[in-house]
Amino acid sequence: MGNHSLIWEKSSWRNYPIEQQPKWEDNKQLEQSINLISKLPSIVFSGETRLLLQETISTKVEKKILSRMKKLRFGNPLDKSIDMGPLVSFEQQSRVKGLVDKGVESGADIFQCDIPSNLKGYFYPPTLLKNVSPSMEIFQKEIFGPVLSSTTFRTPEEAISLSN
Repeated sequence: MGNHSLIWEKSSWRNYPIEQQPKWEDNKQLEQSINLISKLPSIVFSGETRLLLQETISTKVEKKILSRMKKLRFGNPLDKSIDMGPLVSFEQQSRVKGLVDKGVESGADIFQCDIPSNLKGYFYPPTLLKNVSPSMEIFQKEIFGPVLSSTTFRTPEEAISLSN
């Protein structure tokens, strides 16, 4: 069992730890990890996750996530061709915005996708917050919105500590 599997098993359910793998020269494992994240917009972009990235690959992974975020389709979640629907209420939309704003004020870097302006409902743009530290509220709380908070780790032990 590799370290990645060990981290996954010892991490709480809302974390996605990704570390460099020996066979990543061909990017296959990295692409599989990115596919897992991008195919779960109802989970990942519901904001119930933190992304833990090994420092040596964080920039590469975050660029790929941003590229996938830009391809998300918004609208009625009952339409199977749609990736992301609206939040449940104005209150939830305001809560998500408030948490993201606090994260940025605390030092996180923000990357948001544009969403069509003609959508009906309480949409919030898919958001990647980079350089999130464990002391930030955005790292500690479940957001329940389309926000992915990214932080880095150096060792598997550090990833396990961050995730629990």
